[in-house]
Amino acid sequence: MRSSLKLVLSLFLLILQSGEMKAFAGGEAKLEIGAVAESFLSALEAGDDAKARLFLSDSVLKQVKPALLISSVASVNSRYGEPLEKLPPRIENFASFKIVFLPRKYKATFLDYKVVFSSNNKVSGFFVVPHKQGYRTPPYVKPGSFREEPLKFGLQDWKLWGKLSIPEGKGPFPAVILVHGSGPQDMDESIGSNKPFMDLAHGLASRGIVVLRYAKRTKLYKLDEAQIQSMTVKDEVIDDVAAAVKSLEKISCVDRSAIFILGHSLGGMLIPRIAQACPDAAGYISLAGASISLTEKLISQTEYLASLGDKSARDGLPELKKQVAEIRALNGADVGASKDRRLILGASRHYWSDLNGYDLKKGIIEMNKPVLFLQGGRDYQVTESGDFELWRKAVASKPGGDKQYQFKLYPRLNHLFMAGAGKSSPDEYYRDSRNVDVQVIEDIARWLHLVATEGR
Repeated sequence: MRSSLKLVLSLFLLILQSGEMKAFAGGEAKLEIGAVAESFLSALEAGDDAKARLFLSDSVLKQVKPALLISSVASVNSRYGEPLEKLPPRIENFASFKIVFLPRKYKATFLDYKVVFSSNNKVSGFFVVPHKQGYRTPPYVKPGSFREEPLKFGLQDWKLWGKLSIPEGKGPFPAVILVHGSGPQDMDESIGSNKPFMDLAHGLASRGIVVLRYAKRTKLYKLDEAQIQSMTVKDEVIDDVAAAVKSLEKISCVDRSAIFILGHSLGGMLIPRIAQACPDAAGYISLAGASISLTEKLISQTEYLASLGDKSARDGLPELKKQVAEIRALNGADVGASKDRRLILGASRHYWSDLNGYDLKKGIIEMNKPVLFLQGGRDYQVTESGDFELWRKAVASKPGGDKQYQFKLYPRLNHLFMAGAGKSSPDEYYRDSRNVDVQVIEDIARWLHLVATEGR
């Protein structure tokens, strides 16, 4: 599938394509990428063609001469004069790309130089756009009511970096681990200026709950071919959640009998499998967790985007259906005997075969701990009728299921549990920063405290 970053001021346009299942290279690069972007812009401002060329990816150099970029920056300065103020860089994620915004205040306008870095740390896109507000702390976060501490944990070869948001006070406190959606994800599950996991962590910590969020394994590490070929969701997600539970059990301010797991999107879909690996957790929360296969989701999402007029989605649908049919035909025995190393939709045949072999609805019925299901009514990725209601129907006949499983729908919220109006679309995630709705924060906090109290 293709994704594009659209030009706003019509200086020029570079199309970026993404579909790989690889992490942004190197943890240290993430700390320095803002400075690299500033150096690239400085080279353009100085008219240094040779230096600017060093920053650009090979694919860009085949399409655009550095002189064109230099002249575009010169035209901005000619029109608006020297910037009155240069604000610190702001970094966002877009699939496997890093996007650095360099804000510049001029007398007559406020612009961002937008520098896009691919996974090899080379510049793959450059834009001049109207300034966009970055992440804003939601009003429901109570400054001074919690503190944050770093936490390193994980398996021997896959150490992960995370943050603990810890309420002020004596404790012990109930705790919750945040589990990401699909693809490489940072600890805030950043998308555009939105940081839903930071909202959840700070909102819940403000309400007396310890929260652990961490960067996903596929974000921190660049996988080699053998690792990609052998990876399943056990490696991608579940093993690290189990390691996170063990780490929380050793922290003195955490109530060991009240450790919960919250999964969003793919993380929510995997709650039954996570529960098998983490049976001592006190309960589980599924935020927009799919109850049908990822391949069915891919088709329904693409059909939805095509219905909105997305030409690339419409044109790509026949090939997508062909690849999905190939995935559905996979089984463990065939994959184990095959030497086929082709990736399908960015993942190995082994990855897809593993997902094919698991019955989500059977898994949710077999659980013996409380589960809270939350769903946005405007979510086109995981839907009310196609997923949320199917979870409800799956557990309806289980004795005591009405007490074990709780369901809540938020009609105005999207896949990120942020409010909006009308039909949702991917562009909504990249507009000005929004926050997870306060009612979601309140409902989760209330449920966590209630289950923790009943479990004592």
